Amino acid sequence: MPITLNPEYNPRLAKLDSKTMPQYKYAVYYKNNDSDLIKRKVFKTRKSAMDFLGEINFVKSHEESTKASPLSIEEFKAYWYMSEILGKYTEVSISQIFEAYSKYSRDLQDNFGENIELAITNFFRFDVSVITNISVCEARSIYLNTLNTSERSEAHKQHARLFTGYFLKFLPKDKLVNDLKKEDIYDWLVDFKNRSRARRGTTPANVSVYNAVHYVSVFLSFCYKKNFLKENPVKKMFLPEIRQREPQIYTLQQICSIINATEYGSIRRLFITLYFFTGIRLSELLRLKWRNLNLAQSGVFLDESIVKTDKRRFVKLPQNLADTLPSYFKIHNSNPDARIFKWQHHIAQRYLNEIFKAANVKRIRNGIRHTAASYHLAQSGSAFKSAEQLGNSARILKIHYTGNVTKKQCKQFYSLDLTKPAIETL
Repeated sequence: MPITLNPEYNPRLAKLDSKTMPQYKYAVYYKNNDSDLIKRKVFKTRKSAMDFLGEINFVKSHEESTKASPLSIEEFKAYWYMSEILGKYTEVSISQIFEAYSKYSRDLQDNFGENIELAITNFFRFDVSVITNISVCEARSIYLNTLNTSERSEAHKQHARLFTGYFLKFLPKDKLVNDLKKEDIYDWLVDFKNRSRARRGTTPANVSVYNAVHYVSVFLSFCYKKNFLKENPVKKMFLPEIRQREPQIYTLQQICSIINATEYGSIRRLFITLYFFTGIRLSELLRLKWRNLNLAQSGVFLDESIVKTDKRRFVKLPQNLADTLPSYFKIHNSNPDARIFKWQHHIAQRYLNEIFKAANVKRIRNGIRHTAASYHLAQSGSAFKSAEQLGNSARILKIHYTGNVTKKQCKQFYSLDLTKPAIETL
């Protein structure tokens, strides 16, 4: 007798570890449409359990939507893996998933002659056809139009236009994006250095070369995501390392002066304390929304729309910062989807200059992030933990920030009472 399942309950396959029935290794749990009781059927092998699941008759759903027979064993096995993936992201019952699968399978085959199993495999492998008939000039226009509507800083947009323009002038007019090789990038860099030497009389520093490559690489990564080319050729390039100066950080007394230069309870005070005690990049900080601040978990969730890199992360808040956030929510939070700091990048830079001037402290380039990284590494004792927090390389953190602050200074930093109008060191 065919089994008609209750569509509100997803049947599931589970491993069985029974001392009384050691020969049975798998169990299927399901619920009949005419009963609220969860039933169990045990099997010796996974194949027999899968065969049983394949024989389940979704009579009602198929008769109403697809007018087709229930899924075959082969179809069920092919889609079972997909259902396990989809089950993590949807609350739709498994019977409805199968119903949709059967309908789309037939429609795709009848209308386009495509096999749905192959289509699903190709989708999850990103095995899509590459557009080969778009030139670098056309791709750059699409990239710049997209960039202009984004929330990236004006400085980033300006540099992107500048360096991609240099790159475009070097290439032939009809050069296709998909024809770009790493040799093209190397040749362009040689030309870039020669032009810079002819214009300025000196060879550009490695930092300038890295900036040039960086902005071209961002452009080519955009082309890769748009399927204009198969891979970013910059990823295969070897570039010499840049010797950077040791990062400078602020003292505890300077940190207190900087925070005290802002009005207590103001949005500027929230901005500067978040910047110092989380180490979030300025560009990421300006994209934060109120819903990204999770008071229950004492952290900040940075999703793909916020992070600079492709890796989203959860930034844990220190206790002294978490204690002061509820008061800011009461004063400023009116819309969870609104940005916390409604400033452009150049406005934020101007505010920072005003704060440092009022505090009578010389501003250090990236000094706030360097300070946050140094204290977090001293507290965690692990470059990998700090790298997860800051979205940076563990190797760079270990090289540049180890030993910048003592344990005593670290304890004082995370003991600062941020709930008071005037911050003082202990």
